[in-house]
Amino acid sequence: MSIPDCSFSIFSLISSRHGSHIAKIARDLERKSLNIVKQKEHLTFNHALKRAQILPKSLRFNPPVKCKEGFKITKKAGWSFLKLRIQSSHQRIKQLDEQCSDLVRKLSSIISQEHFDTLSKVISHNANKLKEKVKNRHSRKLTDMGAFVTEDPYVDKNRWVINLSNRQLSEHETSALQNGLNFATTPKTVPTSRIVANVESGIYNLSGSAKATIRASVVNILKNSKPEATQNITRQQRAAVQSLQQDPSITVVPADKGKAVVVMDMAEYREKVHTLLSDENTYTKITDKRRNPTSRVEKDLNKLLSDIKSSSSTHDQNVKQMDPKTHQRLHSTDATPASFYGLPKIHKPGIPLRPITSCINAPTYNVSRHLVSILSPLLEEKYSVTNSVVFAQHVKDQPIAEDEIMVSFDVVALFTSIPVDLALQIVREKLQQDVTLTERTDISVTNIMKLLEFVLKNSFFTYEQEHYQQTFGCAMGSPVSATIANLVMEYVEERAISTATHPPRWWYRYVDDSHACLKKDYVQEFHDHLNSVNANIQFTKEVEQGNKLSFLDTTTTRVRGRIQVSVYRKPTHMLNLSGTAEKENRKPETLENEARRRRRFA
Repeated sequence: MSIPDCSFSIFSLISSRHGSHIAKIARDLERKSLNIVKQKEHLTFNHALKRAQILPKSLRFNPPVKCKEGFKITKKAGWSFLKLRIQSSHQRIKQLDEQCSDLVRKLSSIISQEHFDTLSKVISHNANKLKEKVKNRHSRKLTDMGAFVTEDPYVDKNRWVINLSNRQLSEHETSALQNGLNFATTPKTVPTSRIVANVESGIYNLSGSAKATIRASVVNILKNSKPEATQNITRQQRAAVQSLQQDPSITVVPADKGKAVVVMDMAEYREKVHTLLSDENTYTKITDKRRNPTSRVEKDLNKLLSDIKSSSSTHDQNVKQMDPKTHQRLHSTDATPASFYGLPKIHKPGIPLRPITSCINAPTYNVSRHLVSILSPLLEEKYSVTNSVVFAQHVKDQPIAEDEIMVSFDVVALFTSIPVDLALQIVREKLQQDVTLTERTDISVTNIMKLLEFVLKNSFFTYEQEHYQQTFGCAMGSPVSATIANLVMEYVEERAISTATHPPRWWYRYVDDSHACLKKDYVQEFHDHLNSVNANIQFTKEVEQGNKLSFLDTTTTRVRGRIQVSVYRKPTHMLNLSGTAEKENRKPETLENEARRRRRFA
């Protein structure tokens, strides 16, 4: 982009053609644009100080009482003011952005396109000069103060929104979606009714006097409450969100991995969901319109819970298997059916959907959560790793011979491939062998199995007002499903490795992904053996390429006969740091976590 000759004044030209009051608007646009640049650089500077845990001199106070506690108080106040300064910068930038947008609209409707383009180039040129000047000054300050300046190499806003629809997204629609689907806009009015409803739900089990005290306090707070004066979204973005919501031809959903926002044509999304639900081996549609399974499931579950509550413990006849408090927590009241939706796998060809059953408020949801606390200790975790850092600690500097190769194995659709009868058999055997079971629950093995079988075999949900039942596998969205999946994977991998003719030298697994080291000549042999353990649970494999293999968010590399580990980001990964002021405040911490992860792998 060419920059106009410095001797040429676009402002003088605008003044001569359109009058001094229009030139004043152009100058105002330049001033506000330069102010935005300064505010953003100040924001970066303050974030760098926060990340380095260095308070600027302007926020270091001498306490009126000079003692250890006094200095501690003033230091804490300094950090609070730094956070406030960062929030204030965010608000000021948003205000200036709105004001600049208004000025741009005014000018573009008055001056010619040629003059407007020239004005934009001049302002951009001056803004870049100011940015470099302020950035260099701040960089020197940070160096003098001992702060480490971190670049933002992982942020690519262009990948935050994936538009697969036929709708052309406007700039404001894209920027609004870049905030993420969990972004909460500042309410224009205090949501009094919703707050009262949530408070009433929370104090349901309290005594009458406690309820009265809390209600009086809430009423007093609400009387004096006012909505925030500053909005965290522009008028144009708010209008864009409303436009997207009112368009029935599209749907906006989160990506399966990477936190991107995906815009799809509703027709295509429905077609893919119906393709999933048409799998008669996994799902059954309930065709009888009069048959709503939710009330029946709730009634049967509550009866089972009452029977367990009235049963005495097998190890102490004076103790009931379920105390009243636990029974009340698990008892289902006014349940709603689970809902079904799909998350687009944007990293795979054809962009298939991952089936998710949201079981929150479903009849079995609380029982499923309770079973997690009972069954999780059954996991042996002989081969599993909890995260990529633990994996890196295990595999880093491992020797690897020339005749060996790194291989990753991935289960095809693990949750919907788990045979429920096999899962129940595995859990029953482990419970019977668990000598610590009575330390965490008084419920007998028999009744635990009844509850688990009830949860797994009563997986009903709705999609577009139609009722379905998942007849095979575990519902991805039910709390206990992840624990069951890990227990089944432990069973499969233990059988495969212990009976293999040529087992892997190492095998590390995270849920359904495994990283192994095998002799090159026996990779296919072990792969076939792995798939023979259970016909429903099948693995795909990927071997190292160019001495490298990706696993989780790491890349394992063969270097001079040893394994080195570095950070790997899938093409779908995006470090989405947008959001409210609180989210922006966490941006340096998020980047620091990235840097910390890299140091651990190094």
